[in-house]
Amino acid sequence: MGKDIIYVFPQYRRPPEIRQPESFKDIAKVVEFLYAHPKDFGIDKTKIGMDGASGAGYVASGAGMILSEQGKGHMLKNIMFIFPMLDDTMWTSYNAANWDFDKINGPVFKSIFNLHATDMEKQHNDPHMFPTKMSDEVMKNYPDSVFHTVEFDLFRREQRIFAERL
Repeated sequence: MGKDIIYVFPQYRRPPEIRQPESFKDIAKVVEFLYAHPKDFGIDKTKIGMDGASGAGYVASGAGMILSEQGKGHMLKNIMFIFPMLDDTMWTSYNAANWDFDKINGPVFKSIFNLHATDMEKQHNDPHMFPTKMSDEVMKNYPDSVFHTVEFDLFRREQRIFAERL
């Protein structure tokens, strides 16, 4: 990953105050500000990293996508994901090979993501709701990423799918 990377993850707005992609845009603006003013913070702009655990990982994934769409993915040295909530895999791709956990937790996490959506049905394939659904073209500019997971991580499958696309 590199030496002396400064990892940041600022507070972000949450529902019901906002709907996505607003918090993604907010965090992307913070990265842009740090990149433009590194001396104010005593940092090297080429060594800015971002991290996020669980819901913050979801927001980090969206901020990385927004930066990539704008050709600014280079502003982040990398993103460190720690068991991030990423998308709707848990409740849309259940099969017998998956955990019974999905049957129980899928509806719970769908309700959490519904809080972030304006209209979940219309946003089902929208990368500004689920950044893991970004185009391959945007993905080419996505910052390097590291995924931390554990054996019984509820989001392990979507992390693997996202990591394989990167």
